Amino acid sequence: MQWLKKVDDDAKVGGADDLTAISLDGERFVVVMAAGGQSRRLESATVARKDGTYVNKLTVHRVHHVDAGVYVCLSTNHAGYSFRRVHFAVIPREYSTLAPRVRPQALWRF
Repeated sequence: MQWLKKVDDDAKVGGADDLTAISLDGERFVVVMAAGGQSRRLESATVARKDGTYVNKLTVHRVHHVDAGVYVCLSTNHAGYSFRRVHFAVIPREYSTLAPRVRPQALWRF
């Protein structure tokens, strides 16, 4: 499993062209985190469920406005691939009390 983030069509990724970007359904994405990975601000964890499926969660620590955007959880195996898209909005702290409260579990059910 990998987490990808959508980039603009005209954006250069890491100083390179499409060599570091992945095309998925006609859009460009970059890998931001592999399953089980961890960086200063991103963490990915995979949990095996009793039914033999897996759930993966991306955690963003110390969120900034640049973290907003479209993320995709991409999973592959010998039979093919599957992905789920998440729209991630960053609300400034001064407006956070106005935002509706959503249980995190509700966001990750597919």
